[in-house]
Amino acid sequence: MRRVIPGLIALGGALWAQSGAPPTTYSVIQTNALSGHPIEMKIYRNGSKAILDQSAAAGVLGPKAIHERTLFDLQTHQRVTWDASSGADRCEAATFPDDWGDPFVGSAEVVASLVKQNAKQTGMETLNGAVAKVLEVVVAGSKVRMWVDARSGLLLKYAVTAPGGATKILVEVHEVSLAPPPAGIFTVAASCAAAKATPHIQIK
Repeated sequence: MRRVIPGLIALGGALWAQSGAPPTTYSVIQTNALSGHPIEMKIYRNGSKAILDQSAAAGVLGPKAIHERTLFDLQTHQRVTWDASSGADRCEAATFPDDWGDPFVGSAEVVASLVKQNAKQTGMETLNGAVAKVLEVVVAGSKVRMWVDARSGLLLKYAVTAPGGATKILVEVHEVSLAPPPAGIFTVAASCAAAKATPHIQIK
């Protein structure tokens, strides 16, 4: 099964001055192009359960459209991934490390890394109803702009402009809710029931 890069890239450090700790219940819908290709991501969490729903149009990661879902059990460190577009016989069960792609933790790490490179706050703006701090820094000649939710610390938008080039949007959040997602979201596809019980493979 094709592996799609989950969540935000972990760049080290932590920055949770905004809320003290990342939330454990939420729904986040975003477009993520950190891998070089735009991937639509829906990330849901309620305590120890999380779902990562990823999709890409035909031609983005291959000739066919991709729709993949992964259920994470954050207590047992087991995950089940299945092809939500076809469903049949395309399931994978494995273990995973602590970093599973939490968007709030990943945001803190990205922001902290760029703050270490002297990113400065240049203003405040509102994106999709959320008040965001705007941070800017130049990295290897490229101008980086980040919009960070002033309340939760979530990275709402991440743009990079190369010298003389067009601006590329690497991350853009479209919807955020800190309410618990519906319980039915955290259900493994019926065709993956057997995969969930198979020996797990350690991912490193």
